[in-house]
Amino acid sequence: MRVVLWVAVAMVATGCLPGGDGGGDPVDGFRPADGGSPTDAAPDARPADGGARGDLGVGPDGGGRRDAATGEDATARADAAPAQDGFAPDVAPSDAGPDAEAALDDAGPTADAAPPADAAPPVECPAGADPYPAVEPRLEGRFAIVDAFPSAHVQPRRVTLYLPADYATRPAERWPVLYVHDGQNQFDPARAAFGNVWHLDRALDAAVAAREVDPMIVVAVDNVAARLDEYGPSVDPERMAGGRAGEYGRFLVEELKPWVDHHLRTRCGRLDTGVLGSSMGGLVSYFLLREYPDVFGRVGVVSPSFWWNGREVLEWTDAVADGWRPGTRLWIDGGNAEGNDEDGDGRSSVLADTRAVVEALDGAGVPVGALLYHEDVAGRHDEPTWAARLPMILRALWGAPLDGPPEGLTIRPFGALEPGARVAVSVDAAWAGPVRLTLPVAEAALASDAPDVVGVLGDTVQVRADGDAVLHARFRGVEASLPVGVAPPVALSFVVAVPPWTPPEDTIYLRGDAAALGNWDGAPFALMRDDDGRWRGSIEVPAGAMVEFKVTRGGWETVEKGAFGEEIANRVAAAEEGAEVEVEVQNWADLPR
Repeated sequence: MRVVLWVAVAMVATGCLPGGDGGGDPVDGFRPADGGSPTDAAPDARPADGGARGDLGVGPDGGGRRDAATGEDATARADAAPAQDGFAPDVAPSDAGPDAEAALDDAGPTADAAPPADAAPPVECPAGADPYPAVEPRLEGRFAIVDAFPSAHVQPRRVTLYLPADYATRPAERWPVLYVHDGQNQFDPARAAFGNVWHLDRALDAAVAAREVDPMIVVAVDNVAARLDEYGPSVDPERMAGGRAGEYGRFLVEELKPWVDHHLRTRCGRLDTGVLGSSMGGLVSYFLLREYPDVFGRVGVVSPSFWWNGREVLEWTDAVADGWRPGTRLWIDGGNAEGNDEDGDGRSSVLADTRAVVEALDGAGVPVGALLYHEDVAGRHDEPTWAARLPMILRALWGAPLDGPPEGLTIRPFGALEPGARVAVSVDAAWAGPVRLTLPVAEAALASDAPDVVGVLGDTVQVRADGDAVLHARFRGVEASLPVGVAPPVALSFVVAVPPWTPPEDTIYLRGDAAALGNWDGAPFALMRDDDGRWRGSIEVPAGAMVEFKVTRGGWETVEKGAFGEEIANRVAAAEEGAEVEVEVQNWADLPR
């Protein structure tokens, strides 16, 4: 992939899960469990380390400023004899590990999705023993649940399987499989660590109904109290955790996957096997691609904790690139409202980390289409944000290849292109689906007749003086342009409602990453109380800027909190002319209710 970004001088015109752990019927076709009735080892509430969102550090005294802890296509189905009750397997799966499955990379769709032109002949799963023949799930609608899946490598935990709608009525069909970390955060809010879920079942069903992806089996694997240890590839000395991702990987590859392939009618080849996770779950998904490139061919790395252990992921580039297999797809994304902006270029630390990994892979020869990167401009480090991105993730990983030209390009600066400023620039490409990818800027050139622009370095442009320069980008024959000049500031207004127990003598302030808001550590911006009891104020910021902020009553010890006193993510506002941001404070750090 080559993206060309250059500058030229031009004159510019003005201008469900069924909730309980009990009940449900045993699934026909599974043997009874041996011995006792083990309990679910995974917690139903917030894990000890904070769950998927516990990896996002907050600033001093809760200010939300510390860094985030934060192809081909599917293997064709085999025509198999009908299975009794729609569950019993008709071929034996493999437990021999990645080498035994290296030859299973053929492609082919089911009848539910538009087939790619390069569909391959069907294959069967290699033979192997069932590692846990006594494990028997119970069936609750389309969910099959094992309350405590055993393991020789990690602590037992709940595993929830979500089956295709017509799994039982199409007994000759075989299905792709997607393994998902932090399983309790996928379906049922009552079990989710923070009360919010990805709604993976709904997103998948909608994508199947739209014929964007094939139906598939989802295997949601709960985390346990040792989540940081299991998802951390190495021991992070600052956290004193991690180092057991290898054991977690062995659990998935040597125990859980063979059991799933043995008991369900799966397509068990690499291009039909995916893994997906966010935060530390995103980190361990990338680790699993490095360790098992012949097992996982669809890898989703969402808001990953690439900061882990001194950003050791940057040392994995050669291993990942050398192990890359034809047809593999890797999704990496991040939000600009998670983590710090340590270098002041407008990008959050999460985006800085993900871009570093993506550009390293791009430099190692992994092309766009196989490497799928997305920058979510206002994306936060939470389940609602990840749920909103999920339809695009499913389409990009499991849908038709993005091997043609995009429908359009957008040049997106992280701040105003002002004289003397160094401004980060991203280039986005849009495809139908919709899928929006952020492109690595692999090649940059500066027009010799552009005296107003000092240079373009990677994806960063430095403007020396006012002028009518134009920034251009080109990708797969599609072009976009953006004027380079001084963007006029716009007024961004705020209206803040506070809890009734707020002391009437107190003043309400905003702290944030804009200069007018004190750049987090400076003097906060004071609001004025209106006749209706709400607090109002307006600041000037560059047009198009994304402003992060929180409400306080002065210092960070009085910062706003969630309804139950919990930390909340930084608020985000887009600077558009006439924009008014309404905020309702739920609670205070020093005056909880």
